[in-house]
Amino acid sequence: MKNTLALTFLYFILAFGCSQKTTILPDTEVPTTPEVTPPPEEVSTGTPLFIGYTERATVNGGSASNRAVMVSSLQEFTNTFGGATSQSSVHYLYPSIVEFYAHGGKTCYVLSVGDYASPIQKEDLMEAVEISAQSATGADLIVIPDAMAMAAEDGYEVYRSVLNHCSQQRSCVGIFDVYGAGLAGTDPQTAIAGFRSNIGEEHLRFGIAYYPWAITENGSLPMAGIMAGIIARTDRTEGIWKTPANKALRPGLLPAATVSTEDQAELTVDAAGGKSINAIRTFTGQGTLVWGGRTLDGNSLDWRYISTVRTSLMIEKDITQLVKAFEFEPNTSNTWTSIKSVVDNYLGDLWRSGALQGTTADKAYGVRVGLGETMTSEDVLQGRLLVQVVVALTRPAEFLTIHVTQQMQE
Repeated sequence: MKNTLALTFLYFILAFGCSQKTTILPDTEVPTTPEVTPPPEEVSTGTPLFIGYTERATVNGGSASNRAVMVSSLQEFTNTFGGATSQSSVHYLYPSIVEFYAHGGKTCYVLSVGDYASPIQKEDLMEAVEISAQSATGADLIVIPDAMAMAAEDGYEVYRSVLNHCSQQRSCVGIFDVYGAGLAGTDPQTAIAGFRSNIGEEHLRFGIAYYPWAITENGSLPMAGIMAGIIARTDRTEGIWKTPANKALRPGLLPAATVSTEDQAELTVDAAGGKSINAIRTFTGQGTLVWGGRTLDGNSLDWRYISTVRTSLMIEKDITQLVKAFEFEPNTSNTWTSIKSVVDNYLGDLWRSGALQGTTADKAYGVRVGLGETMTSEDVLQGRLLVQVVVALTRPAEFLTIHVTQQMQE
């Protein structure tokens, strides 16, 4: 199997965790089993957590500050958090929510850290990122538009905290913007170089960046909220394994700067650090399009693409829940057979949906579990259960080459 990713799950009788390591393609023969534990209830993807400042934060007369609240429409948001800021201050959360729903978003979490009279502080936003681990467990995207309303070094420190958080949670990615991208008085090369030097070197696969900002009817706006809506719509209509690229922004939106083909090449491939940035471009007759589908980890063959990273995180989370259902079951061959069957059924459904490549199931995924397969006798005695999963994730056709040959008339 080519271009496969290995996911390894380590299960204890009294504790549960997971880790990843590379393995060869395993034997994928699945024995017939009696009744097995049903898979967990499906959890939708494309659910962002928005963190920032709002006009107010009240639910049923009580304060909703510093806790994530799920909202399913712009009306629900305004009922709880109010509307736009005054002209005297710059806050990007509300207009980002507006664009999230305008671009196909459905459900999101909102965590307000203060009202418009509060100063925008990195400490508030970074603390909220940690709070979200308990109150927004269903979110798989993190969007902090107000990080771009502070000084660049503070905003990028918030972004680094998001990358660290996502790497620990292993269930979400952050959507980022380049500080001041395309705005008047900002040199594009300086802005891009500043982003790449300040975003750090760790956990890059958990971040997605876009350039430039968008020009809306009400002024300039970071792209993160717009992209959250596009990603949510793509997940819902095509699947999480579809790359959220070549997608149109709503009519009326324009990029804050023009990106040429040469500019995009430099954004996509960072020769120095490999930190890819996705371009927002306008094409004649097509409007403004998202023209890129990479994570920040542009040098990685495994984690270069948004769809690959997000699909692998979904699979890891789902299989973790499947295996956890066997907690306290006997660590015997009957349990191993049941686990293998359940995981195989789950991966088979993904393959038939188009999430995995391969003309046959055995070329698309493999599952290993059991004594002599993934565990030793000591593992069994210690109550450890190890499951290894190999999946061949689909990857986007990023570069198209067309050869046209003209035959001269004889």
